[in-house]
Amino acid sequence: MSLPEKFQAPGVLPDAVIRDPNANAYLFGIDLTTDLDAAGVQQWLTGLTQLVGILQQPDAGGVRRATAVVAFGPSFFGPANQPRFGISPGAVPAGFVSPPPLDALNALPSAAADVLIYVMSTSEATVAAFELGLSSSRGTGLLSVAVECGIQRQDHREPFGFLDGLRNPKGADRTSVVFIDRDLSPEEAFWVEGGSYLVYMKITQNIAAMAALPQSQQESIIGRRKTDGSRIDLPAGTPIAQEGAFADDTCPVNAHIRKTGPRGPLHDETRIFRRGVPFTTINTDGSVDAGLQFVSFQGSLAAFAVIFERWMTNINFPVSGTGADALQAQSLITIDKAGTFFVPPADSRYIGAGVFDPVPTDPCTLGSIVVQKQLVDTNGQPVLSELGGIAFQILDSNTRQPIGPVFMTDSTGRAVSPDVPRGAPLVVHEVAPPTGFQQAADVPLTLASCRQLITITNSEVPGPNPGPNYSA
Repeated sequence: MSLPEKFQAPGVLPDAVIRDPNANAYLFGIDLTTDLDAAGVQQWLTGLTQLVGILQQPDAGGVRRATAVVAFGPSFFGPANQPRFGISPGAVPAGFVSPPPLDALNALPSAAADVLIYVMSTSEATVAAFELGLSSSRGTGLLSVAVECGIQRQDHREPFGFLDGLRNPKGADRTSVVFIDRDLSPEEAFWVEGGSYLVYMKITQNIAAMAALPQSQQESIIGRRKTDGSRIDLPAGTPIAQEGAFADDTCPVNAHIRKTGPRGPLHDETRIFRRGVPFTTINTDGSVDAGLQFVSFQGSLAAFAVIFERWMTNINFPVSGTGADALQAQSLITIDKAGTFFVPPADSRYIGAGVFDPVPTDPCTLGSIVVQKQLVDTNGQPVLSELGGIAFQILDSNTRQPIGPVFMTDSTGRAVSPDVPRGAPLVVHEVAPPTGFQQAADVPLTLASCRQLITITNSEVPGPNPGPNYSA
């Protein structure tokens, strides 16, 4: 995706402040008053935009001391049948209207908030001034504020002592991972192009328990060497770029990197961009809590759902009977709370102004069909099987001749067709069903817009079945 920078959600990609090893992190979870109306929230957002602008202004020496990301929680938009602030139901981000399966995440204590502001700063005084500005909106929209803190990594290591973020998308590649592309996600609201979904989790790590284990066992749990971060099934010092698929179980199947980052052409397509920070808190009894303020950005919540639900917490991934991620299986981490948010694209008026805009016209003559694959059991319940690598073909409805080449789903189950004519009768044909599932019926349609999303479902073949599994 070649989205111009002026539309990209601001504050998401790393800059000099975010990279500074002396930066501190602040996560402000804000709830707004329930009696706030459309005019009131737009005025509050205008004031917040001004505060963020002041926060990010260079100091007297010309150095910028802070960078902020502002995100909206599902509660900002309200329930589908009772949207808040006069927001049209069609303007709500699709990830909140029809979220992907996130049962494991939703089972955690909630970090819900109407608005989340993620600040990185090298100046506590600058943040203090911002906090005073936020406080001044009490009585004019702000109901409550909760704050979590963290620190940037001096040595790029997480609290267990391992190098972290080694497989994060680099450079320009981040753009395609982080920002919403409506060519791939046509179900998204008209105004969200260039926005991003944010997932937040507070993860407490049992530092003492991990430290008590031999280093070789620690490395088996993570799947990487503690010294240089190289994968334990490859020669020491092997660069990340040269890592391929896991050839054997030298790296255990339940190792953290194998559960959350399986390799190979299919799985490598599903990525998120992590920008979390460690935290340390001393308790009244002198004990210390430490862990990670996990923050990830992705252009679709489906990408996070694949990694967290289909891979990490799926006891049958990468093979049946794998069990939980080793970090969870050995009680080395506890996820204290979690929440999903939406970062609006850049807007010169005020933060999130696009959500109040009217729907534009759709003038295209050619468009694309986006397929979302869904797999269910014989009772119609979702199955955690591999959604990627399933082929489709667009056919002319009258002649049954192919229109364009075969196109394939990725690990989120999403596939985008080649260009097809708008207004012509077409058929979406599944070339072959995934193993263990019945053939999906052909779907006739006439493209009514530039992009059209359809869901195609396969049901399991009746009979004995080992349960949800991957053919990875």
